[in-house]
Amino acid sequence: MIGYEQIKLLDNSPAGLVDSIAERVRNTLDKSWWYQSEHSEEYRTPHVHSQYLPIRNVSDEENDESRQFPIIQVFHAQGEIKANTFDEATQKIIIAFGGWDLSITAQGWRIPTAMMWAVLQNLVAHPFIGSFEMTAPIEWSLPKLSEDEHPPYFTATLTTTWKCGNIMFEPVDKSVYPDNS
Repeated sequence: MIGYEQIKLLDNSPAGLVDSIAERVRNTLDKSWWYQSEHSEEYRTPHVHSQYLPIRNVSDEENDESRQFPIIQVFHAQGEIKANTFDEATQKIIIAFGGWDLSITAQGWRIPTAMMWAVLQNLVAHPFIGSFEMTAPIEWSLPKLSEDEHPPYFTATLTTTWKCGNIMFEPVDKSVYPDNS
């Protein structure tokens, strides 16, 4: 059974940050953010996933691939302690946005771009999640399609940096993490 101390430690871990950002993304991209245009079909709530995308059965003939979109993946890319004092650590979290559009205008890039921009605005306006603080650098990209790539898939990525202060938030409870040395 997981106790309070383990939950508190997990909430202040990379997994806790990923889950918290995923929840923030879900709340940001509810129906109120979406705008209708001639390029979009009906509104679909984005599917938001922490760290890994779910495995899907591609052999299912009933599967409408367009229903998997829009899709967002929030994942931990890297962590770093810059000084030997262990006073501050940073985490790189990448938020990948995916859209689907079969229109002949190839304007589907607007779907992941709009989602990315709405999430970025929310994170900049509210840069704290628990004990984490978003800080610079923040980077985003809209990959250019190569000659062998083409619609209906469009993507955008947002790379964020989070300070998490002292990585040892409180003394470790020996009953939770016994010393096996």
